[in-house]
Amino acid sequence: MVEQILVINNKYGIHMRTAAQISNLCEKFECEIFINDGKYNYNAKSIFQLIQAEITKGKRVIISADGVDEYKAIAAVVGLINSFV
Repeated sequence: MVEQILVINNKYGIHMRTAAQISNLCEKFECEIFINDGKYNYNAKSIFQLIQAEITKGKRVIISADGVDEYKAIAAVVGLINSFV
């Protein structure tokens, strides 16, 4: 399992469009990918769970991946989230 702590810098946090982009990217990987907001683990492959998380700007989250391509997945997801401005 690989984890990385990240602060959401997007002005609107993780909303419908960004959640769709994250879940579409995560679907390309075999490993399990989760975003933890400090209370719950949300499946990053599920747009509905990402929207339910209500992750706002400035929120500290932990991105975790577990599986054969976990390192590539973490790098891709963190890169995508950091590109949201």
